[in-house]
Amino acid sequence: MIPQYFTMIVPRLRASALNFFSVLVIFASVSTIQAQTNLLTNPGAETGNYNGWSLFHNAGYNFVLANTASVVHPHTGSFSFNISGDFDFTTASNNCFQSLSCSNGQKFNAEAWAYQLSSDSFSGGNPNTAYLEVSFRDTGSNVLSRYRSRIINSSFPSNGWINLPVTNQYNPSNETLLGTVTNLVAPSNSATLRYDLVFVMVNQNSGSVYWDDMKLTKIAVPTSPSASISLSNSLPIISFPTQATFSYTVQFKNDVLGTTWSNLATSITGDGTVKKVTDTNGSALSERVYRVQVQ
Repeated sequence: MIPQYFTMIVPRLRASALNFFSVLVIFASVSTIQAQTNLLTNPGAETGNYNGWSLFHNAGYNFVLANTASVVHPHTGSFSFNISGDFDFTTASNNCFQSLSCSNGQKFNAEAWAYQLSSDSFSGGNPNTAYLEVSFRDTGSNVLSRYRSRIINSSFPSNGWINLPVTNQYNPSNETLLGTVTNLVAPSNSATLRYDLVFVMVNQNSGSVYWDDMKLTKIAVPTSPSASISLSNSLPIISFPTQATFSYTVQFKNDVLGTTWSNLATSITGDGTVKKVTDTNGSALSERVYRVQVQ
C-alpha cells in the first residue's frame, strides 16, 4: 500500500539554556498484514455443513460436501464444498454466498482455494465457468461495484488446489473487465458486501468445483495521527495517540535534509492511549527531526 504522510511543523521551543528547533513528521505505513481476522462464518466447511452460507438454486444435489475420504481431499481440515449445476434449468447461475455490513471507503481482501478433478472439469470446450466474486451493494441490494477472481473455465488446471485471490474489477452493469486491483474498496452508498462462490452452468453441461479455505479480511487503516513535542528538564518528549493492533516507532535524524532515519526507541504496541517517548540525548543538539512510523 502507498504510505500516507501527515506533517506538522512544531514551532521553536525554548527552555533554560536551550534553543531547540524540531520538525515532527508523522508517517503512516499500512500493509496488508493488518488484515488478519477472517470475517466469514464457517469459511472452511469445518462444521460439516453449509452453516453460515446462503444457497441459490439449491436442487438438493448440487451443493454437497467432500471430506478426507473423498476422491478430492480438502485443502486443509476435514471438509470442503463441492458445487455443481442445477439441472432443473438449462442455463443457470448457482450461488453460495455470505453478506456482511460495510460502509464507504472500507477496504478488503478476499480469496479462496479451488480444485477441479480432471474427470469432472470444464475441459474439452465445456462452456461452464465458476469464480469467486465480491460485490458491494446499496440498501436496495443494487450492485455498486464488482470484483472477481480468476475465472475457472476450460483452461483451468485440474487435479490440484489453486489459490484464487480476488484482484479483477468488473463493470457492475455490463460485467466487462476494468482492470486489476490490490484492494477491494467499498464505494459511496455501500451498505453490504457479498462474498459469493459462483457456478455458471450453460446448456446443462456437467462439471463441478471444490472450494475450501474461503477468506475475507478487512484492512485496518490508522486514522490520521497527530503528535506534539514538549520539553521536560530540557529533554524533548514526543507524544502521539495510538490505535490497537498497530505498532508505533519514533525515529529521528539530525539534519532536516538527511535521508537516513534511526529508531529513537523500541516499537510500542498501540492500545488506544497517548504514548510518550523521551529523547534522552536531545538536549545537546540544536536541531533534530522526528517522525512516528505506524505499521
